[in-house]
Amino acid sequence: MDQTETLTLPGTAEPGTLRAAILETAARLFIDQGYHGVGMRDISRESGASKALLYYHFHNKSDLFFAVLVDHLNAAAGLVEQCRAANPTARAQIEAFLRAVLRWPPEKRAIIQLAKQEAKHLDPDTRQRFLVEYHNHFHGQIESILREGMESGELVPLDPALAARMLLGMALPILSSESGAAQTNLETGLNTLMRIFFEGLAQHS
Repeated sequence: MDQTETLTLPGTAEPGTLRAAILETAARLFIDQGYHGVGMRDISRESGASKALLYYHFHNKSDLFFAVLVDHLNAAAGLVEQCRAANPTARAQIEAFLRAVLRWPPEKRAIIQLAKQEAKHLDPDTRQRFLVEYHNHFHGQIESILREGMESGELVPLDPALAARMLLGMALPILSSESGAAQTNLETGLNTLMRIFFEGLAQHS
């Protein structure tokens, strides 16, 4: 059985809570309208939370946007951990993770593109916090898998941080494709990427 079929969807706030409702609404509005196109009043109205409650949970829009991004980063980190536990090789772990992300609903995968395009609008301190979270919970996890593959002899020894940046640089456009893209085309693109990347890194006797 495909191990990734039981993996969780993004979003780590407890379902049914006001915080989860706010994050879900904010994510949808940020995706549809961009960071500057959304105000706290809009999020309050759409989520059903009063402005007082909204500001109780989040100090300002930058803080809320940061929480939306980190909520999905945490979910991605949990997904990576599941894939690492369920698969024996570096290639299998990364392939399982990327295929699982590709199965997320398009509106969930859109958070990837949202982070890439809009994180620059965070205030400097919050942006730095986001970069730390991104490395600890996402990029650093991929880097760790590749490093272990290199140390085990599965992959040729290279700079694992550089290899992770190259892999994600190639994968993110596929994973963040718009909802109109055919799923079969995205899967074909991911299959090609995996073959090119890992056959290039494979150890040859």
